[in-house]
Amino acid sequence: MNAPARPRLVFVSPLFLFPNDAGGKIRTTNILRGLKGGAFEIILVGVATAEQQVRWATELNSVCDEFVPWAPQPARAKWQRAGDLLDALPVNVVADRTAAGRRAVRQVLARPGIDLVVFDFVHSAVLCPDVLPCASLCFTHNVEAEIFARHANLASNLPRRLMWQSQHRKMVAYERTALRRFDAVIAVSERDAAKFRADYAIADVAAIPTG
Repeated sequence: MNAPARPRLVFVSPLFLFPNDAGGKIRTTNILRGLKGGAFEIILVGVATAEQQVRWATELNSVCDEFVPWAPQPARAKWQRAGDLLDALPVNVVADRTAAGRRAVRQVLARPGIDLVVFDFVHSAVLCPDVLPCASLCFTHNVEAEIFARHANLASNLPRRLMWQSQHRKMVAYERTALRRFDAVIAVSERDAAKFRADYAIADVAAIPTG
């Protein structure tokens, strides 16, 4: 008899994970390696160039059963990125909002038999389809709004302070709305989990401490 099919987990990452040169990448890679070969069939959906897919093929195979890439956007000049400050979303969320990313996520989630989707970093929620067809989870790496609040407090002049205050307000609104879409949220610490409950009224939140 054939073994029963494993539940299928889609993991959406807005970052290419390799090399592991940042804390968030390391944490995500360790989580995926812990899951690989276990209860779930892992489908990793993420941004990657053709060169990255070839160069890091062995590492990708160590974290997922299938990798579904989307192509990164061409680099934009600083003056072009400045226009993102006028968007309703925070600038770092705008950077992850790509048609290619949304299309890749939508197409994978339209497959039959998808049981769970995990969005890595709250930024990646901008790639969500309008309706999620399965159970959903968000892995967070920070309370993102606090980062902009710190930038505002440390700003060296009034224009910069006003800019970061605006970004902070946008991130509070985005983070609250995005996290409430998910069935559950994972935080990196009990402290962050408590902030999500208190500030955003997220009921189902748990912590996986990074140590």
